[in-house]
Amino acid sequence: MIDWDWLLALVLFELATGYTPGPNNLMALSIGFSHGYRRVLPHILGVTVGFPLMLLAIGFFLKPLLEHSPLLFEGLKYLSISFVLYLAWKVATAPIAEEESEIEAA
Repeated sequence: MIDWDWLLALVLFELATGYTPGPNNLMALSIGFSHGYRRVLPHILGVTVGFPLMLLAIGFFLKPLLEHSPLLFEGLKYLSISFVLYLAWKVATAPIAEEESEIEAA
């Protein structure tokens, strides 16, 4: 049976996050400037359709699976924590790029 309160929260989350400024909009802006309007349309379509589909897939397939398998939930939780810590380590240890100022370039 569908949990309507949960589905409403999922839809409201998608509306709030799917169309606000964020990385997808910045990527679309960058592609639009670099390659033109026609080349950015597939990206915009992918974000507009893909994000809600991803949330629905998580809600209807992953949520029930994790509810019935606490061990899988625990494993996924620790795997996620490890991945975020790995990303943080990569950002913290990344070399700093030296910027060339306009005065030095002239």
